[in-house]
Amino acid sequence: LCQLSLVIIFVVDCIYTQSIIFGQCKDNEFRCADGICIPAIWVCDYEVDCANGEDELVDIDGAECLSCEQRGYLCHDDHRTTKCIPPQWRCDKWTDCANGIDELYCTPC
Repeated sequence: LCQLSLVIIFVVDCIYTQSIIFGQCKDNEFRCADGICIPAIWVCDYEVDCANGEDELVDIDGAECLSCEQRGYLCHDDHRTTKCIPPQWRCDKWTDCANGIDELYCTPC
């Protein structure tokens, strides 16, 4: 499992390194301030992907990212900590909140 993770990271690094060399991101990518390109779907997803966190400040059109209260789903766990996840991660049959609350009270289609 660890070797697989390393391979995936290496492949991602190779893909994005190519974008940096040409100095331009693809249409479906977001350019971080340090020049690294990340997938556009990672922008405003409540997880910092750019070194300076700018992917959680503005979306690809330059509009301010919505707060978790406005768009996301706030996980509350027994240790009084909170984590925000994108709304599409709730009821997706994958536990994202530490206590699994994001997969509770889901209605089947």
